[in-house]
Amino acid sequence: MRDDPTGKRALFESHAGALGEAEGKEALFADHGDVAIECSRCGRTTLVPWSDVVRRVLRLSVWIPGIHYSRRLRCPACDRRSWVRLRLL
Repeated sequence: MRDDPTGKRALFESHAGALGEAEGKEALFADHGDVAIECSRCGRTTLVPWSDVVRRVLRLSVWIPGIHYSRRLRCPACDRRSWVRLRLL
């Protein structure tokens, strides 16, 4: 049987890896972008992946909507609890 990419075999082969896209469980846990955490205490902005932000928020955190630095959680730059601002990139 010959390897013909335009035949029946092409219907069942995955070409997502060639495009750089994740499949299956990898797609669930792949980083789909970064989040910028801006700290009010040290003034630094740090880019962190979604998985790290979720861990930080699920730990002990406080959220007050409507203010500039609306979340109180541990800053990745200074490693202290402070009021931070989360921005999606």
